[in-house]
Amino acid sequence: MTKQDDELSSHKDSRAQTADYSAFQFLKAYKFPPDGNVREDILERYGYDGDLLDIYVDGAPQLVHKWHHYLPIYDRYFNPSRSKPVRFLELGVSKGGSLSMWRRYFGKDAIIFGIDIDEDCRTYDGIDGQVRIGSQADPDFLASVVEEMGGGRHCTR
Repeated sequence: MTKQDDELSSHKDSRAQTADYSAFQFLKAYKFPPDGNVREDILERYGYDGDLLDIYVDGAPQLVHKWHHYLPIYDRYFNPSRSKPVRFLELGVSKGGSLSMWRRYFGKDAIIFGIDIDEDCRTYDGIDGQVRIGSQADPDFLASVVEEMGGGRHCTR
């Protein structure tokens, strides 16, 4: 190995360590407070105390896996649709809690589907939404889910 190779390798290691540290700092910034008061943390950090926060904090029978700093953003863009017939497609079902959160947010008449590549997510099918197993990278699969939801003619762009 030449001196130049050593320097390049050292530079790559340094960049990787910096990236790891940056990711750690990012995650640390969005970590829940040690006392576990998520409601106060979100209110203090983001000035948000809307309905979606209540739904999120009150919990669901299943784990809701969401970055809490997105709650005010979700509410800003989705709130105007709450009084309308909603067709909502969630990419990634995880433990099913997010489908429950959206059901409570949009109401009983919303058409809610979730897709995931993990077969275990079938467990949550029919609880708070319909779950279909497949990849978001598969256009035919996505088209079939959208068709099952009632078609894409009502989608906004």
